[in-house]
Amino acid sequence: MAAKYKWTMNLVAARGSPAEAISRKWSEEPVSVEPAALASGIPATPDHDLVFHRGKTVPNLNFANCYVGGKDAWDDGDVTNINSAIEAIMTDRRLNNVMVQYFPTGTAISASSLGSTFLTVPVPRIVSRGDIDALVTTAVTSTPLQGADFGSTVINLMLPEGTVLTTDEAPSDASASGAASQVKPYATPSAKFSLGREKATVRETVDSMNGLGGYHGSVHDGARTFYFSVGV
Repeated sequence: MAAKYKWTMNLVAARGSPAEAISRKWSEEPVSVEPAALASGIPATPDHDLVFHRGKTVPNLNFANCYVGGKDAWDDGDVTNINSAIEAIMTDRRLNNVMVQYFPTGTAISASSLGSTFLTVPVPRIVSRGDIDALVTTAVTSTPLQGADFGSTVINLMLPEGTVLTTDEAPSDASASGAASQVKPYATPSAKFSLGREKATVRETVDSMNGLGGYHGSVHDGARTFYFSVGV
């Protein structure tokens, strides 16, 4: 499974964090820009309405929560609370009334849980975007996802306490490095060559030690597409 990942609105970051500042630069939106609330007495502005850009929509969504690191890496109470919170959010009537704006008038939308499972893989110290493909490969063979319609299913990858999530597109190789302290929270240097001269460039990355809460995207395996979210 492999895909070139593009960071746009796929990322969730804490307000005012370094992660938010960097992600805003990626989307070419000034850090000072804040969404305005519609105050009482202020007329609606149609220019701010949602615009359908012909992307894929899923009116009847399924989701499964996959806990990375196996059962021993998780507290039973935490798992119960996370499962309950995610299901409550996904089925919240008020939230769905907002989401239905993405669909043609009269469309009924729903979200259904397929259950949860533990992914019995070693507890990772670091998880990068480059590591997600392997985790998704493990998840799709788990019990809740066997026989699932992956065209309308999201795999929620939940990372255990102590695991650092990054947006680095390269595999973390955390098993070799062995320490989360080796994560570079603000930038990852790389080298590019142009006209025979080596030019040092810096590719900014974001991690959960600096405000990253999670992100979502897709993994492509031939003709199949798997949708995922990952959270700390």
